Amino acid sequence: MNDSTVTDTLKAVTGLNPLTTYYWKVRGKGASDIWTMYSGIYNFKTAGSASQVALSSPANGSLNMPVNITFNWYKAVDQTLMSKNSSGKKINTGDQPLAVTNYWFEYGTDSTFAIVTGRDSTISDTTYTVSGLSNNTKYYWRVKAKNQIGWNSFSEVWNFTTIVPVPASPALINPVNNSTGNPLNLNLIWSKPQFAAGYNVILASDPGFTNIVINDSTITDTLKAITNLNPLTTYYWKVRAKDAAGWSAFSIVSAFKTVGTAAQVFLASPSNGVTSQPVTISFKWYKTFDQTEMVKSNNGKDKNESDEPLAVTNYWFEYSTDSTFASVAGRDTTLTDTTKTVSGLVNNTKYYWRVKAKNQLGWNIFSQIWNFTTIVAIPAAPVLSAPANGATGISAAPIFDWNDVTGATAYRLLVASDSLFTNILINDSTLTSSQYQTPSGVLGYGMKYYWKVNARNISGSGSYSAVWNFTTITRPALSLKVFLEGFYDVTSGTQISDTVKVYLADSTQGYAFVDSARIVLNDTGKATMSMTRITSGKYYIVIKHRNHLETWSKYAVNFSLGSSTAYDFTTAATQAYGSNMKQAGSVWVLYGGDANQDGDISALDVPIFVSQFGTQGYLAADFNGDGDITGLDAVILVANFGISKITPAFEAAVQPPEVINKKREEIQKQINDKIQQSKNQQWFDRNRQDGKKNTGNKN
Repeated sequence: MNDSTVTDTLKAVTGLNPLTTYYWKVRGKGASDIWTMYSGIYNFKTAGSASQVALSSPANGSLNMPVNITFNWYKAVDQTLMSKNSSGKKINTGDQPLAVTNYWFEYGTDSTFAIVTGRDSTISDTTYTVSGLSNNTKYYWRVKAKNQIGWNSFSEVWNFTTIVPVPASPALINPVNNSTGNPLNLNLIWSKPQFAAGYNVILASDPGFTNIVINDSTITDTLKAITNLNPLTTYYWKVRAKDAAGWSAFSIVSAFKTVGTAAQVFLASPSNGVTSQPVTISFKWYKTFDQTEMVKSNNGKDKNESDEPLAVTNYWFEYSTDSTFASVAGRDTTLTDTTKTVSGLVNNTKYYWRVKAKNQLGWNIFSQIWNFTTIVAIPAAPVLSAPANGATGISAAPIFDWNDVTGATAYRLLVASDSLFTNILINDSTLTSSQYQTPSGVLGYGMKYYWKVNARNISGSGSYSAVWNFTTITRPALSLKVFLEGFYDVTSGTQISDTVKVYLADSTQGYAFVDSARIVLNDTGKATMSMTRITSGKYYIVIKHRNHLETWSKYAVNFSLGSSTAYDFTTAATQAYGSNMKQAGSVWVLYGGDANQDGDISALDVPIFVSQFGTQGYLAADFNGDGDITGLDAVILVANFGISKITPAFEAAVQPPEVINKKREEIQKQINDKIQQSKNQQWFDRNRQDGKKNTGNKN
């Protein structure tokens, strides 16, 4: 840094490097701009970051640590107080207090610390206690220190592993508690508690475990195969687990009952004789049960004596279009649940179905035979007819037409402004015929649209048709040529480009404006525009400019949808209604000077000109378009004084020439006075400035 602009006795310095020695000196100067000698040279050294922390305990790689543990590390110091001893290690060179303000401690089970289990960055001491660690888990830990420079890098990463706990009691899984119909050869299955290395399983035929069938404490897996159990017998069993820390408590006691024969299946749905079913259907039946569990109810029917789970291992399901099942359409003998879903059935077809059950004793007889009839087919995609694909010049309220689809009861028509149908304009799903009349105003003119149709019936909606597109007829367009008097240059035959507003007026009594467009006339006086409100018909063309006289076309011009109309005001005075234009060279131009746009170039326009005289900008009195209100604009205003707009509804009475000339003289005098006043002010301003310079006044 070298700064000679300092006027105070202080200079703030930022962005210094850490642990760096800097030298500085100062000199001063007085009103004579003569510098003194430099001061003596001072030096100072910036702070360094805190040293890396050295960990203390638990020792790196230690095992069987408690789940509540205290971490310790050595104090870190500010490196600016450090030097190296003969062995190359950093040592503290002074007795100043250590410069570390905080320690950041964190631990987790991920050696990369992508996931952190615990973190504390507010520690001011070199010890930290953590409780509730998980047993038999490897943890990683590290620490870093902070001083005024900020946090230094972390210490080395150390790890330790916690002690293994006594395992929890296993959870019994199979057979399900209080289940019935279990096979005579089965597997006892239980969960594996964390850390378990061996198991003791006990099976008995009584809940007090006095009649023990099996007592095996040599098992290392979570399964015990049992064979040759007695049929229709209730058994009780429990399991405990062990590891290096000892045995767990026994699990809760679970009971199960062995199998008898299976009962006949009762069907549930689809109901017998039902119609209009879907071609993808789920068959359901009631669970059957071990017949040895059954007793007779008062009406003689079998009923289940208990609420125990049922003992069936498999169901046999089959369906056919033949009530005798001489040929089978589908069969599945592997089912373990009471439901079966079948897809791809034939529409409007009668099907028959039945189910039987199996346990380890074999298959029982079939259920009753039920039947159902499928629904009619989903209708095919319609074929589009009109508007033809890719057609142009289509009405903005077209009739959409497509073929009648066999079996369809309704249609959905989609019309959008994009082929992906994200901007949908028509979405009608209530159509019962294959034709649709578009309401007026829904679609625009000169726009491309996309459409498609699908059909539906009781079975659902069919696929959409192909996507067709069409383009609606465009609105009438107008190609216009107009010259503005003040803006037109006779020598070059061009004019200054500027904005005008074009109106279309009704050709009938009243002559109301029915459409408009704001356009920019180019330097040849031309512009093209699309009208947005009319469709077809005859309309007067009306031109309005910010300071030229409103001018109407000679006659009502014909406009048609899909076509462009051209009109040139510049070829003759008779191109304007009432021949209300003036000649400039070989062309005709609109009268300039109507600053207040009231339809008359009159004394009311003079105050506007006078107030703006001598100013610059896009202003109402800038009749020649040069951006400067001067005497050149006054010439136009005076020359056209007394001219008024002429429309079909009103033709202004022409004032006598002597009246107009008198008013022109008055206007010219006002303008001349304004110009002289402006010149006098400029002369005064110049003399006043010269006088100030002569007195030497720097202000």
